[in-house]
Amino acid sequence: CYGKVLRCFDFKHNTECALKIIKGEKRFYQSYKKELDYLLHLKNVYNKNQALGNKFRPLFTNIVKSFTWRSQGVLVFNLYDKDLYHAKLGRLEKNALKIVMTDIFEALLFLKYANILHLDLKPENVFLVDNKSFNVVIGDFGLARYGNKLQKDFNVQTCWYRSPEVILQNQYSYSADLWSAGLIFLELIIDYPLLRAKTDCGLYYILTQFLGEMPLKMTNYNRDINPDKLDMDISNSYKSSLKNHIYKVRTLIELYMIDGARKIIDGILIWNPKKRISIEECNELIKEL
Repeated sequence: CYGKVLRCFDFKHNTECALKIIKGEKRFYQSYKKELDYLLHLKNVYNKNQALGNKFRPLFTNIVKSFTWRSQGVLVFNLYDKDLYHAKLGRLEKNALKIVMTDIFEALLFLKYANILHLDLKPENVFLVDNKSFNVVIGDFGLARYGNKLQKDFNVQTCWYRSPEVILQNQYSYSADLWSAGLIFLELIIDYPLLRAKTDCGLYYILTQFLGEMPLKMTNYNRDINPDKLDMDISNSYKSSLKNHIYKVRTLIELYMIDGARKIIDGILIWNPKKRISIEECNELIKEL
């Protein structure tokens, strides 16, 4: 949406890199400045903790430099391998799955420590470090926010990985990213997305089928969002298509669910963000997988 990413060669330093070139329009340039701010903040927090001897790992895309070219903001990163979507890994075996999800949960722990909400966590934004291992880093902070502020912008999170609190335009926090991580976890097990829908109405319908009816108290936060309208504003043909999708997901879960993974996924995929298990708990449970 915001620009292009190119694989390039840095002749000065004799290394490959990735250039994210943001569109030149004013509104996109502001997005570039914001993303640069979040990236530099993350790098500063990480470097400071390294100096203090803390054991955080570099689990976010490393920005090398930034500059403006022909009114376009340019971010220069280390070059990583394919993202999880384009890598087409299929259904991951337990050991590989454990490596990927350990890195994702530890990355979310660091983001929480650094007071950053990613808000666009999806397979396309999780990159394999190289083509020899399953270690990953999280990238693309174009929709990120600081976590200690009142959240008023609900144009966040890609549709298939959007949390209930964002759908309902309630206040969201670190558990919104954890929700997306839970969906990625399930997708890596069954090789199929749970929330494959085109609209918030479609998402809401799928969630009611998998999680049961939404708790009434969740409707009290934002009176502008009417759950009844979300439930009714969907055609019969679209609902029929979603039912077929839901049947397929349930079948795949029965066939391929991994021992120990269900506890984590069931603990994350809960309507109320306050009742989900914490990122810290997920990080401990994944070690037992």
